Amino acid sequence: MPDLATQLTVTTRRYIDTNPEIRDLVFNHDPTMSMIGENCHEEVMGGLNWNDTIDYDVQDGGPYSKGQDLPADQRQLEQALQFVPKFNTIMIPFYKEDIKVFNVAGDPLAVINLVTARVDSAFIQLGEQSALQRYLQGQSAAFVKFPNGLLEACSDGATTGWDGVAGGYPMYGTLTRSLYGGRMLSPAPYNFAGGQITLPIMEQLYQSVNFGSGKYECNVITTTPIGYGFIRNNYQTQQRFQNVSVGKAGFRGLEYNGATILQTRLCPGSYLMRPANNAAATNPSTAGASAINGTNDRVDVRMFNYAAGNNATNYPAPYVMWGNGAGGAGTGANVGGTYPFGETIWFENIRKPMVKYRTSKSKPFDGSLDDDGFIPSAGNTKLVGKVLLAHNFSILPGYVCYGYNFQS
Repeated sequence: MPDLATQLTVTTRRYIDTNPEIRDLVFNHDPTMSMIGENCHEEVMGGLNWNDTIDYDVQDGGPYSKGQDLPADQRQLEQALQFVPKFNTIMIPFYKEDIKVFNVAGDPLAVINLVTARVDSAFIQLGEQSALQRYLQGQSAAFVKFPNGLLEACSDGATTGWDGVAGGYPMYGTLTRSLYGGRMLSPAPYNFAGGQITLPIMEQLYQSVNFGSGKYECNVITTTPIGYGFIRNNYQTQQRFQNVSVGKAGFRGLEYNGATILQTRLCPGSYLMRPANNAAATNPSTAGASAINGTNDRVDVRMFNYAAGNNATNYPAPYVMWGNGAGGAGTGANVGGTYPFGETIWFENIRKPMVKYRTSKSKPFDGSLDDDGFIPSAGNTKLVGKVLLAHNFSILPGYVCYGYNFQS
């Protein structure tokens, strides 16, 4: 075996950054979770369910004549949306040799403290998983471990949405939508069918969740970076779109009516649905396509693999988001002879009480490092820590809607 050291490695010292920082090549960051953290976060001490009382009917009342008998039926006006806490963990394993021999805390030869770096990374990963889960659902068997997110909140109980589930989600918060009507029935998801996003449809979606200026008006529109680019390139020259910054994190967006259009890679769309390494997408109706598509983002792939207990479950990449959603071409660029996946756009009112994001107040399920510390394995020198979170979303259905599969 030849010697590995060259004349340079023997005679020249290595440069070591004395103020090091790990360069992030994995994580994406979500502006809407930042806003929810500022405005809509609640810590809950305990309870089997986390409930929200809603009004769904009104009292008797109206014009009457002098001397008329005034009916006053006793009606039930109130009901409760019920959500159970859902649990999430990020595991942090080490071998004892790594942190007791090779990378010892306080040793000047430890350029970056391995324990600190891995724990910090776990917190970021937990935050990104929460942001990814917000756009999904927590009802069907494959998603029952997930929080109850926007996908099921934004349903009229009859119309198929971006995930391709026929009929959408007839129940939300344990309530059957059709029994209560009104805003329990969100505006139906709008299918662009691989076409162009247009201002009339944006206005239709915006106004469908507008119940008065100020507190009762849509204040956030979220789409993917590609979707954001379509809107910016097609329409920003119009006066109604202006650049603005939002929240403490300073996320930039475009102003539209009373809302700000923001972009995130964690919003359902082509970034999350396409295969890894710039490979061409596979027709979702093809056998085995789910093991190829939806592998582009490592955080979501690891999350779905972990939840399912296998390495073949990836981010949903349904047929209704591919091409025109019906076997033909959309308006997006055909790459390598295959149709692309489309983008989604979400219209929301991210204010209390329209949105609540609840987490447990009890440590370590408040998103903390497990207070049991790093637990040694009985059979080897592995040490395992974990970050734990009990959480769920409560989103009033009538104040949110979305459109899906636009490609230009």
